[in-house]
Amino acid sequence: VRAPKTTPRRFYFKFLKLDIINLASAFANRGDIMSLTILLFRHWSEINSSGKMLDILSCIPLSTTVGSYQHLLPFVKKKLNEDTDECLHLFLCYLKAVDVSPFLDEEDEFLFSSVSCNYDISAQNAPDIVTWYLERANGISINFDFLSDTVEMCNLALDRCILEPEFLDKSTMAAFAMIHSLRSSAFHLNKLLLAGVLFDSEACASVHHGSLMTLEEFQILGVKNVIDLVLGSSQCGNEAVLRFKELVCPMFDNTYCGGYHITFWPNMVTGELSHEANDKKELQIGLVIYYLEKLQYCYEIDILNRSDDFPSTTAALSFCEVFVKLSESSKAKDARMIEDEIFLMQFVLDVSVSIGIA
Repeated sequence: VRAPKTTPRRFYFKFLKLDIINLASAFANRGDIMSLTILLFRHWSEINSSGKMLDILSCIPLSTTVGSYQHLLPFVKKKLNEDTDECLHLFLCYLKAVDVSPFLDEEDEFLFSSVSCNYDISAQNAPDIVTWYLERANGISINFDFLSDTVEMCNLALDRCILEPEFLDKSTMAAFAMIHSLRSSAFHLNKLLLAGVLFDSEACASVHHGSLMTLEEFQILGVKNVIDLVLGSSQCGNEAVLRFKELVCPMFDNTYCGGYHITFWPNMVTGELSHEANDKKELQIGLVIYYLEKLQYCYEIDILNRSDDFPSTTAALSFCEVFVKLSESSKAKDARMIEDEIFLMQFVLDVSVSIGIA
């Protein structure tokens, strides 16, 4: 049969000869989410059965806003006998939002209104999907430092990949742990960025050479360094307390921020990553060490400068005083900056020793 000479029909015959997977990958590669969505809608069975869906999604540029293609990202069924229709719902919502009706014929419109849960990519191997989300989130953070998009990709992974215990092998559990850690680190680094901490802290400049701290640098800071990063440029004790409560404490307590606490940080003693390294006791130890070192440094500076009124030491002492007052036994234990009374008394004694009083 000779192909008609009209331009639309020539295009139609040319389209019939194209490899559908290569075409989907090409749309994804140029970030054409609308064309990719329509292609998936009309040829879902062929594309899904090819087992290439994750490869196609990987072609979407990492710089593309996650929200613009979240309707295409995979779900994992909670149970083998449970259908997943949320993905279909997001998929159809996208088609309605961008008004693709000009591109649909009568048969498409019928499918659009009656399609069931056949749009379900949970047929992919579940561990592969979890790993894909982790690699995608890592790629976004490493190549572009898009912190909010990194958090969103991790949230999608945790919301959509809910597995029964029998499907959680060692590598999949490790991938989930890394997703949690990446999400929390990106969330808190973004908070520090929005709060202006990364623009004015000398501690930030000491750990990297770029214009801003990267997520990778932030993840290896450890307790003491993150305290130094956040409190280092505070102008007074009250500002330091506010920063400590709003920016530091949420990193260590899972009752803050809906569970965005950082679960892995280098232990202050061993340097190893562990859950035990990241609790309130570790935070209080880090806070005490930070202010004792700061006080000792200021005292030595004043001695070297032969300052009669010890201005740097006085300023450092004012910070210590604020934290001691906010740790008094009259306050509820969980509301104190330093909860343990013996530890608090030791801190006061160490402060006195640092400036030669005791």
